[in-house]
Amino acid sequence: MGYFDALSGANFKTGQDGSRLFFPWGILGRGYAIASDEDYRRLQQQIKVYMIVSLVLILVLGPMVGYLSTFVMVIPLTGFYLVWMRYALRGLKKSDERLTLRETAKFPGAEAQRGDLVVARNLCGRICRS
Repeated sequence: MGYFDALSGANFKTGQDGSRLFFPWGILGRGYAIASDEDYRRLQQQIKVYMIVSLVLILVLGPMVGYLSTFVMVIPLTGFYLVWMRYALRGLKKSDERLTLRETAKFPGAEAQRGDLVVARNLCGRICRS
């Protein structure tokens, strides 16, 4: 399991009734039941791609064009996510379950991914200095 698989997995959990739940707002909102395994895999893949694209835009392109531009990039990325979630959540059944902070900290592979974070931090530091 890669870093982004684990990171995107933090937005999902299995509910008390065995259903798969998606938490688009993390610990700030309720979950949504995902109807099928296919829908689950598709949504998790889409979240992963969004995270990769966002990270590349913010951490790689941001320092190249200036730090103020990095903050400016966050606005359309957040706007896109808000609109996308309105579309993606249509038809999903709301759940009464919530995601806890403890559950987000336990996403699979969290411990194994620390080395990846160190590499990413060092890479970003080198890009920012050049």
